[in-house]
Amino acid sequence: GTAMLNDIQFVNDTVGWTAGGGGLIYKTTDGGATWINVPCSYFPVTNALYFADASHGLLFNSNGHIVKTANAGTNWTDILTGSSQAVLGLSFPSADTGFICGLNGQLYKTIDTGLTWTALTSGTTKAMLGISFINTSMGWIGGMDGEIRYTSDGGSAWVAETSGTINNIRAVQAINEYNVFAVGNAGTILKRTSTERICMV
Repeated sequence: GTAMLNDIQFVNDTVGWTAGGGGLIYKTTDGGATWINVPCSYFPVTNALYFADASHGLLFNSNGHIVKTANAGTNWTDILTGSSQAVLGLSFPSADTGFICGLNGQLYKTIDTGLTWTALTSGTTKAMLGISFINTSMGWIGGMDGEIRYTSDGGSAWVAETSGTINNIRAVQAINEYNVFAVGNAGTILKRTSTERICMV
């Protein structure tokens, strides 16, 4: 097909999922050798996806809706986050606990594998484009104008960190407390150099 695919995830060596525009959702069970179309009528565009295992997964779209499957895509259930904004980034540090970010500094958290979502206060109104947690307590978000924020209490409170750039941060990857990377516009690559600040690579 010609529709754009926006995200991909493999849960093991053989089972993987990809989804995007045109209502397309594909699944492979043979390591990517073949892909089958999985029907889901809830929305036409998937921005991002997350699967905890081969059966349990979530699809996120551009107007705050989430759909959930517990049987490998045979059935889907519509879930409302309370937001009408696009999901722009997500991080699941455990099978049960996950975080999503988006426009206007919006953040949501689930502790029941995406069945319900609670709004968090990020401390910013800037769009957050990337998010990464190393465990259920410690994580980072990054977004417009070089904004980077950190939490150590599971998202209840966020502290601004110095990025050293005004370029938009589009993705964050936290490996551990001392190895956090962020990338963004104009070739920006950042690495966290201490527990207090992030600097240009």
